[in-house]
Amino acid sequence: LVRRSAVPAAPIAPAARAAMQQTLGLAWRCCGLPLGTVWACLFCDYVLLTMAIPIFPLIHVSDFMTGLLFAAKAACQIVCAPLFSGFIDRHIKGMILFGLALEISTLGIFATTFSYSCWMVARALSGVASAALVSAGFAHLQRTFQVQEERAMSMGLATT
Repeated sequence: LVRRSAVPAAPIAPAARAAMQQTLGLAWRCCGLPLGTVWACLFCDYVLLTMAIPIFPLIHVSDFMTGLLFAAKAACQIVCAPLFSGFIDRHIKGMILFGLALEISTLGIFATTFSYSCWMVARALSGVASAALVSAGFAHLQRTFQVQEERAMSMGLATT
């Protein structure tokens, strides 16, 4: 039994309805294989960034050493992102695949060892992979979506 409200819903103004339909149409056009691929890559990167946090206490090191473990990914990402720019310009899809393969290998290192030095290497390699994934992913979206509104929509959707 559905109870209906005695007050009818206010009608949407024609201009607001047109703006809503234009935005939804733009979002629908932006969804597709390129956006889905980049979104999945960034999702994997973000998951692997935070997935290691609950297992850090298992290595029994000081808070400073744990902080270095966190910083290793960001430091390597900052250093490697500008270095990859030339490769990304020529081989976007190859760099995305390289980043994914490297992320998978770092996940394997995390899953099989409990050594601080191995985790530091894995974290640094994860930063290298992240630099490749994020830079190549956004470059791929930029080349795929030529219209400014579609490009902005796709890049916004890729990061959510």
